[in-house]
Amino acid sequence: MARQASDGVRELIALLLSISLLIQPNATVSGRASYYDATKNNAWYTRGSLDLEYYAAAGPELRKLHPFKWGKPWAVYVYNPKTKRGKTVLVVDWCQCSKGEKSEKLIDLSPKLWQWLCQCDPGLGVQRVRVTVLSLVGERNQ
Repeated sequence: MARQASDGVRELIALLLSISLLIQPNATVSGRASYYDATKNNAWYTRGSLDLEYYAAAGPELRKLHPFKWGKPWAVYVYNPKTKRGKTVLVVDWCQCSKGEKSEKLIDLSPKLWQWLCQCDPGLGVQRVRVTVLSLVGERNQ
């Protein structure tokens, strides 16, 4: 029985490693993250069988690195250097994020993701993050 479990674990690790070899970091940018609860407007990615708890919306600077197209989510790795926590999530929306103002944000995060990254109360409003755009090997950001 223990032998079967360890074989299964080895297979899972091999699968995860092979998938990770297909993903490459594209570009990294740092800035401020705010949060937005998309369940309040019944967004498609927060209902039904999809019901994402961790999602993001790209602000103006992030969209320069990877243009946003409806129905074509893309992956980013969001990292908080203060807490040393990071997570890969889908960018499923875009945000104005105070474009052109001193308070401009790089990305809007789901409330659960925002709280998980900073380990603090969402009432603080913003946190510093580093965002890496991810793509499949050979994929171009279009």
